[in-house]
Amino acid sequence: RIYLAADTRLSYFSSSDPDNPTLVKDDILKIEPLTNEVLVAVAGSTHLASYLVLRLKKEAFIHQGINVIKEKITTWVAAEVNDYLNQYPYASVCLLFGGIDQRKESLHLGS
Repeated sequence: RIYLAADTRLSYFSSSDPDNPTLVKDDILKIEPLTNEVLVAVAGSTHLASYLVLRLKKEAFIHQGINVIKEKITTWVAAEVNDYLNQYPYASVCLLFGGIDQRKESLHLGS
């Protein structure tokens, strides 16, 4: 089994004092189900994380299992972050995926 865990703290920082939060909330869910078999945990910029997760949920490939996500996510995220940075200021985020792929065929050993 795989377990994803995340804290619930969301911190807001001002550009004048980027080391000390100006506001803290402790009730934000940072793990989002993408499908019944795949979850994503996020950390970093809330705006960028929301932007990516909302778009990711619209992608057909997420319904093909965690192995397909593993193959496609790097290219997909690069294009989406590029689009984001053309509209908004610099931000960073970490996405951690967990899931199962029930479509994977079992291994058959030949004689």
